[in-house]
Amino acid sequence: MSTQISEYRFRLSLGDEVIPFKSATGLDMVSETIDYKDGMGGPYQMPGKKVPPTIALRQGIFRGQAGFYDWMSSGAAVKRDTAIYLIGTSEDNVYMTWNLVDAFSTCLSAPGLDAQSEEATIDELCLTASSITVTPSQ
Repeated sequence: MSTQISEYRFRLSLGDEVIPFKSATGLDMVSETIDYKDGMGGPYQMPGKKVPPTIALRQGIFRGQAGFYDWMSSGAAVKRDTAIYLIGTSEDNVYMTWNLVDAFSTCLSAPGLDAQSEEATIDELCLTASSITVTPSQ
């Protein structure tokens, strides 16, 4: 049974390589909250520092992307700017882009492999980034 690429709506871009995934979580922009008291003892809150996002990409496929494999297996925390795209049924239809700054991998897990498939698969890829920005489609 062949996998339909249209099922893979998220694309991780690593330089010239693009890796499709079925799902993505953790694409959140979160700030800590700082509690203060004014001169009269009244409480109020202010936004604090940004919390680095931890992104989990699940059920991905890749074929022959040596740069991705080198990045994952380097043994060092090599940080890269990258992007995750949410696409429609057409490859040219991008709904949303999440830009990750200084992203690095924190885990890579593989599911059971099927000898009849020509695709290498990823069960889960976790990334942590310094910051994230979101760009909606035009």
